[in-house]
Amino acid sequence: QQQEIKKKLLATIYDEACSENVAGLFLYAANQYVANYYRKLGFVDFFFRNHFWYYKEKILSQENKSSRKINFISPELFHKHRVQKLENHCFVNWNEGFFRFLNESKIQFYEYENCFFSFKTMYNNIIVDELWGDIQHEKIACALFEHHPEFETVHIRAMGNDICCGQMKWCKSLEKEIPKGYFAFAME
Repeated sequence: QQQEIKKKLLATIYDEACSENVAGLFLYAANQYVANYYRKLGFVDFFFRNHFWYYKEKILSQENKSSRKINFISPELFHKHRVQKLENHCFVNWNEGFFRFLNESKIQFYEYENCFFSFKTMYNNIIVDELWGDIQHEKIACALFEHHPEFETVHIRAMGNDICCGQMKWCKSLEKEIPKGYFAFAME
């Protein structure tokens, strides 16, 4: 840290990215301490999302029964839907191969009614990494509990403005004000 190797490395990468006409660099900070360090280097909070928690005993006691089946979709179809939903937003556009890799790593892609989403399981939780479509989150949580009764909680991460999950440093050619962006699927 005293030699400022990280600072010099980021400056070199930034200069190279700008010379190649890249929009900028984005980071996923491991914690607030690291995020503050990146802010000092010119990175701004840019990628945001909201978090919602649902508990099986509470959701199912409200008689939120679903009548439709959750259907698996391919990583390629998920990628296509994702790009269509985000086309009017600033977002990280992973390629189809990335979603195939995620699927091999146990992240599953599904559609339900007029929405599509991805999820993984961890400990006693279902974690919905992305959710797209006009549907109440409670309805998705209920459907997931019905299809996977062994889990106790559903954690939905959706597009929103509440929690910063990534930072951006724009190249000099893009110094105009750019609205907030959307980012999911960090490689943690």
